[in-house]
Amino acid sequence: MCLTAHYICNWIMLNITIYLNHCEFGMTVAILSIQGDVSEHIYITEKTLKKLNINEHAVAVSSLTDFDKHETISAVIIPGGESTVILKLMKNENLLKRMKMLSEKGTIFFGTCAGAILLSTKIINSDIVPLSIIDIEIERNSYGRQKDSFETDIKIDGLDKPFRAIFIRAPVIRGTGKNVEILSTYNSLPVLVRSGKNMASTFHPELTDNTEIHELFLKQIIKE
Repeated sequence: MCLTAHYICNWIMLNITIYLNHCEFGMTVAILSIQGDVSEHIYITEKTLKKLNINEHAVAVSSLTDFDKHETISAVIIPGGESTVILKLMKNENLLKRMKMLSEKGTIFFGTCAGAILLSTKIINSDIVPLSIIDIEIERNSYGRQKDSFETDIKIDGLDKPFRAIFIRAPVIRGTGKNVEILSTYNSLPVLVRSGKNMASTFHPELTDNTEIHELFLKQIIKE
């Protein structure tokens, strides 16, 4: 009887934990779901949070209404895709001001590929006005077309082993501000950078099953 009661208590506590981790008003990592590898980012983010034992959850957001459903957003991840399309849809949903407001209030940001473009301060040869969250100058599609996409191992500061990076119509970071830390390069050009607690990569870490890049980013949630 006692053993049965023990299992029942454990089952109840487990389900309460699952509920709290996924309720609308918990701590949240928001994945911008306008375009790009949204499901892949949600999967690798949830996997990383579980691995790090961080009591948060990942949710897809695409509108102000989605953002308003969540009381506390600790981090925002902007996936890859087509930067001009993402920016246009963000404008349509009135998300630009909300993103900047979140950044000013301490929410941390991570952009991959097109997401890195949108976090930059300047997009070379473009009239697009980015969010200016990370002080970098970036050039779109600098490695060529889709057929020129490639994979390669890169060394990343803070990681013991090389990371298999996937570049798909990747942008190139041409310049970095004085407060931007270069965590990795490819052919002498930055491919992973950090400014404060904000990060940007020109490759797609979410397309691998390796959580280490997301760990570098999400560990910062629990840092003082």
